[in-house]
Amino acid sequence: MWCVWIVLSGLAMGGCHHEAAQPDVDRAAEIEARAWERFGGPDAGPNRWDDLVTLLDEIEALREAANAEVDALIEARVSDPWEQDALILRFDMIGSMDRYASEYADPEDFASPDALQDRLALLRDAEAVFLDLLDGLDESGVIGRLQQLRDSGAPFVRPIPEGASLDEVGVFTDQMSDFRRLAQMLGRRMQVAAERGDWDRYVDDLDSVLWLGEITGRQNALINSLVGIAIHALAYGQVSRDMAGKAVDAAVLGRIAESIGRVEPIEFADALPTEKLLIAATNEGFHDERGRPEPEAIKQALFAENWLKPEDERVSFDDLDLDAFPNESEIAEWIEEVWPAIEEHARKPAHVRWRSLSFYEMGDPQLAVTASLPRTIIATYPKADRSHMQIALLRDGLLTYIAVERYRLDRSQLPASLDALVPEYLDRVLPDPLNNNEPLSYRLDDSDLGFVLYSVGFDGADDGGTPAERAYDAFGPDATGVDFIFTHP
Repeated sequence: MWCVWIVLSGLAMGGCHHEAAQPDVDRAAEIEARAWERFGGPDAGPNRWDDLVTLLDEIEALREAANAEVDALIEARVSDPWEQDALILRFDMIGSMDRYASEYADPEDFASPDALQDRLALLRDAEAVFLDLLDGLDESGVIGRLQQLRDSGAPFVRPIPEGASLDEVGVFTDQMSDFRRLAQMLGRRMQVAAERGDWDRYVDDLDSVLWLGEITGRQNALINSLVGIAIHALAYGQVSRDMAGKAVDAAVLGRIAESIGRVEPIEFADALPTEKLLIAATNEGFHDERGRPEPEAIKQALFAENWLKPEDERVSFDDLDLDAFPNESEIAEWIEEVWPAIEEHARKPAHVRWRSLSFYEMGDPQLAVTASLPRTIIATYPKADRSHMQIALLRDGLLTYIAVERYRLDRSQLPASLDALVPEYLDRVLPDPLNNNEPLSYRLDDSDLGFVLYSVGFDGADDGGTPAERAYDAFGPDATGVDFIFTHP
């Protein structure tokens, strides 16, 4: 999903250049103003964005140096260039040797047991480089500076240069990738801290990951919200895995719950005003100064549409009748017509939106494939909205899971129901929007954990905690007979 959105956003921002600069200038200023609103407005304090970017650049330089050291290790001990490239790609610097060993080190792929052991020894050496990097972040002072920025309460708004066009605004920025990589590094630090029993560092890094997700999610386009969601999903997944595999005492679990409970949800609806501005700019990019279709811009839109379709349903540009392509004003009228309904729908409660994601698959049939990239973008909104609702549900499920474990540790028994967690461990029993806001499902069982906690999944039917083959399939519109299990790492 992320790749689809990245391609579409890149085309919208960079692929449709047009001459009408002044509307871009006005929109760029409005986009930045909207980002400020999400950080408390212009009076929220001095903007610390540049300080954060400077720190990100320093951390990236450290990470790249470690990557270069790992690459040199691989190249020195693996002779086949193809195998070198595969290893460099597979051994993600954010991952671990254990993950590589379980997913890629198949004994059948090696000539002998000794060859396999040599490979694992190489991976242990490579991981040692990365662990040195993680520990070195403290010694270099970058973690302390990150914590100071995190705790400053300052706004972090990506500034837009005065007079910039939307092409120059770069709403989808390189910094978003830097945010994600830093969050992954901090997530790996959390894993190492859990293995060492260093829970102070663990909670502190968790706070930083959650903060990075919020900072990213408040920037000025939907793609940034989705990156923020990905960062929060990384944090929640790391906590779930560490709870399953480590002895965590009740006090630490309470601190973890407090950190997660402070997270402000990233709302799909909050990004829509900026999306409308970008779509309006994209529409201009499809047309010349007289409002007539620009063939090259349409070709790029068609590429995006075809990329999402099965090969036998793709349309050739040579077959298009450009005279049938709507002019600028027709598309602008359509946007104005449908947008109030989109924003109204996006503000409805999650349990309503989960059941009506097809709402966004709208459009005037006269604006078919030849219509415009704006329609292509709107067609991706069901997945984007589902991602926003899904991360909120994951957060509530994790908070409930932690509450059950805290109860167990304090009382040496499991709660008979989730009601027993209120008010000491939860303010209220958290709802399952996929079950019409009924409480999340919980039952005791004879598993090693002793209980199962789950959402009923997209089909709305309680299947008794039956897991999907891949956990997140339970959220898909075709899911039947399965639930989403919060207690599986």
